[in-house]
Amino acid sequence: MRLQRVQKQRLTHQLLHGIEQAKINISDNTHAQMTLEFIESTLSIDINREQVSETMVNWLYKMFVMIEQSIPNAKKLP
Repeated sequence: MRLQRVQKQRLTHQLLHGIEQAKINISDNTHAQMTLEFIESTLSIDINREQVSETMVNWLYKMFVMIEQSIPNAKKLP
């Protein structure tokens, strides 16, 4: 339901801006709160640096797996 609201009301830009602000706040503090009132009046999430770090480690791992898989397909070395 919330995702549908974001899509139908074209709130993706606002959501991405909020995420970017939260990332900036996390760089200066150990945690941040992201209010998502534009999606739902009482919606907010707490984010901490450890969560962001864990997410980035997982994302980087997946990216490196894709890179490793694509090298043989390209038949070229990096």
